[in-house]
Amino acid sequence: AHVDAMGGHSTLYNAGIGFSFGTAWAVRTEILYHNDDGDYEETQFNIGVHIPFGSAPPLPRPEPVRVIPAAPPPPPACTDGVDNDADGLIDYPQDPGCTDVADPDESNPPPCELPAAGQAISLDGCEVGDTLILRGVNFEFDEATLTPRAMQILDEVGQALSMRTDIVVEIAGHTDSLGTQTYNQDLSQRRAASVKTYLVDRGIQDGRMSTVGFGETMPIADNQTEEGRAMNRRVELKVMASDNPEEVSGDAIVTPAEDAAQDNQATASEPLVDAVEQAPENQAASVASVAISDFSFQPASLTVSPGTTVTWTNQDGSTHTVKFGDAVSQRLGQGGVSAKTFETSGIYTYTCSLHPSMAGTIIVE
Repeated sequence: AHVDAMGGHSTLYNAGIGFSFGTAWAVRTEILYHNDDGDYEETQFNIGVHIPFGSAPPLPRPEPVRVIPAAPPPPPACTDGVDNDADGLIDYPQDPGCTDVADPDESNPPPCELPAAGQAISLDGCEVGDTLILRGVNFEFDEATLTPRAMQILDEVGQALSMRTDIVVEIAGHTDSLGTQTYNQDLSQRRAASVKTYLVDRGIQDGRMSTVGFGETMPIADNQTEEGRAMNRRVELKVMASDNPEEVSGDAIVTPAEDAAQDNQATASEPLVDAVEQAPENQAASVASVAISDFSFQPASLTVSPGTTVTWTNQDGSTHTVKFGDAVSQRLGQGGVSAKTFETSGIYTYTCSLHPSMAGTIIVE
């Protein structure tokens, strides 16, 4: 914007607007309204060149930004007040995660995870409900035959299982979505069984392992990409129980079979019993049974009196569960048993959470 006044024999006024094109050297244009003391007025046009002399002063450098590192988070607090060694500090394992370095008997439990490349596989820290994906346990194309690399990994898995004789595991097979669901279900079951057979041959007790095939029903990646399909083709190892009869997993209480409880040890011929509900003390014994066979509950409908304990025994080669509402039993391998006591009259429907087409009814009257 341009405004000026010039004095002499007369007074001149100019007002207008201009533009400058460029940064250092520039072209300058203006259009002005020119007035000579009121005697005359006119419009003027100016054009010129802007030529800088000397150098512009340097811009001040901004001060560097100071980076203040964040303070590390405080260690988790021990809050239950348990002090087993009477040293005035709370002890692990009553407070898992306690990291007070002043107490030498406190330590963090090892994580239940596969080690980095080159490290031996360990199941230390794995508890009921933990699942490990056995990456690298692969098979020949469209077969249940283990590859040489898979055998090397399973040798390490066998050593880790031999160090954790207190746990019972489930071997689960999964496939991608290529092929039919029925075919993939069968292939995943055969692959899980192949892993179990290999581990049994390496000295792991048959009764410590069950198998299940999920086919393509539980993807963890996109089946539309080759990378995703490769991730979905996997074998998982899940800790299902330990020899601690009071260890709780989800809604179910894991207990050894009656004979095994007397020996404090479950054997291959003594299946684990999953007590969905425990019968009250001093209750008169009343028992009914349901067989799981050919992917069905037999009988599908059972009428019992209040106080009856119903047992389900899996006679199938596939793994099943017994699900009432949100309460689901442990996965039952062949020979596995689940039990539930019914106190109140009513109609109770249940299914298998792994095979929803399987359904049954308990009528209490």
